[in-house]
Amino acid sequence: MTAAFASTPASDSLAGTANALPYDYYERMRALGEVVWDKGMNAWVVTSIDAARHVLRNDKVLFNHSLQELDREMVGVIAGGENIVMMTGERHTKMHQWFIKALSPPTIEKWRGALIRPVAAHLVDRFASKGRAELVDGWP
Repeated sequence: MTAAFASTPASDSLAGTANALPYDYYERMRALGEVVWDKGMNAWVVTSIDAARHVLRNDKVLFNHSLQELDREMVGVIAGGENIVMMTGERHTKMHQWFIKALSPPTIEKWRGALIRPVAAHLVDRFASKGRAELVDGWP
């Protein structure tokens, strides 16, 4: 992958979408390139699946995982505990392989009829008679 890097104007940041839908922001970022520096967030925004795959497979070259340098207790506070994103080496590889197998299309297809649709139907039935729902505020 050959990525062109771009940067946002200081006034155009994901931080500005905290109380709004971010879709227009993401469209502007896609127009700038596959990898865009968001000055307001002080972070990279990756806008394509190809670029995301490249970043995730080559992150030691492109990006610094600053959380990996923190005390493990602090990581728990910031990142919600140790997770696959924070793992390195063989532990990360094994966990990644497990997720790939556990969430593969054939596995999800098996779950669709037996688990996913019944749970979704149950949740929708809780508000269907009202004709509309506020899914964020109405979530238990």
